[in-house]
Amino acid sequence: LTGRDLEAGYIEAVMPVHRLAHIALDREGRQVGEVNVFPEPLRLKVPIEWKTCNFAGSRYHDELPMNVSALRSMTAHWTPVLQAVLAVREQFLQRYPQLPDGRWKLGDLQFLCCGILAVPTLQLMRWRDPVQNGELDPVMSSLFRVTDGVRMLCNYLLDLYERPMRHDHPIAPRDLTEAAERDNQYLSTRGVCAGPPGMIDEFVETLMNGKPVEGGGPPRPWTGQIPAALDYALRGLQQYATVFTNWGQMALAYVRIRDALLRAPEPLQGRVGKLRAAVDRDWEGITRTRLHTAEQRDWARQYYRAMFERAQLGIRGLPAGDRQDLAVELEPPRELLGDGAAAALRDLFASTEEPAAVARNAALLQEIAGHVLDYLRFERNALRTITALQHRINLLLERPQPAGPLTGNQLAIHHLLRRGTIGALPYLVDTVRETLDVAIENQKDATTIVHGGRSIVLH
Repeated sequence: LTGRDLEAGYIEAVMPVHRLAHIALDREGRQVGEVNVFPEPLRLKVPIEWKTCNFAGSRYHDELPMNVSALRSMTAHWTPVLQAVLAVREQFLQRYPQLPDGRWKLGDLQFLCCGILAVPTLQLMRWRDPVQNGELDPVMSSLFRVTDGVRMLCNYLLDLYERPMRHDHPIAPRDLTEAAERDNQYLSTRGVCAGPPGMIDEFVETLMNGKPVEGGGPPRPWTGQIPAALDYALRGLQQYATVFTNWGQMALAYVRIRDALLRAPEPLQGRVGKLRAAVDRDWEGITRTRLHTAEQRDWARQYYRAMFERAQLGIRGLPAGDRQDLAVELEPPRELLGDGAAAALRDLFASTEEPAAVARNAALLQEIAGHVLDYLRFERNALRTITALQHRINLLLERPQPAGPLTGNQLAIHHLLRRGTIGALPYLVDTVRETLDVAIENQKDATTIVHGGRSIVLH
């Protein structure tokens, strides 16, 4: 899919735990992610019955239809789906109690949804005796689909700095369903939510208030795996928070590089001209995520820091003394890629310019080299944290540890998989290679730069 190899032991670094089950087939021959399968190239052409939506509200007679096939499967498995929700909810509340008035902290609700999604995902991803593709219980795939809608809504609300809601923001079922309607969260580019209002209300009441479920059979075999699934979800959220904080820092580097290019006198020629054109092209992806604004970057940084910190509170067997502060973890030490590395990169960037434009562009390229180095320093330090988090995830899944180190170019697989989606970002290192012919490979212990047949290793 991407042209870049990746060992299985790094998969959660490039694809969040809450998306890993998307491509799997259940016993009904349907993919867990249905029409929203991620990544898009792995979506199968499974027969789907579509119908215009007649539900009142924002979905009513929308030009995009709803997936009746998924609704039919959901209805057939509705009671065991709700029972599964109650089973996970009961154990989750032992780690994250509700507020005294019965409401939820918005961030805790997001965590619960990720924990529910991790139940089928753990069955697929555990190294010993995994559920094979095509053998997943349809109850599990239906559970995933209906829960993922609530997770996405929680994530949306937590990521809005214009209407600030932090992790501890109290929320009740009515608040959730009203927000979905008000902010058009029942709509997507693939179709509208097929859930009837009554089923949505029942699901949310079960999820948040523990509404009892009548009927059903004995506990399913996966019930005993709920504690491990919750740990998988929480460790996955730590990884998610770390990786996304790194991408926010990359966006800042893009902002600074673009500002430097905009200050330069026109016309921009040579390598600098190529870089300016590429940054202008990349800028569209940056602005779609709003990470070009200081407000969004600051809000996202706080959001992911809180996510990382709160996730630690629910992980079994993690002593309080071993808890980490993400902001401290991701602050690069001063000696990392210090003055010598900075000078070497500045000289290298200046030397890439075409002879006719050297005098005009050398100083600009040296400034840009400084902004690139700032990102490389942050990314390299982040790779250390990401690798340590991945090690713990692999232990949980009983998966062999990777043989080789994780690289920045491998971490960027995250964005190559998201091509064509709103959240896809360009990778700054790819743009540097494309325009300046400077190839950079970051690992947690070294940064290798190749240009003109010459290789430099920076420490």
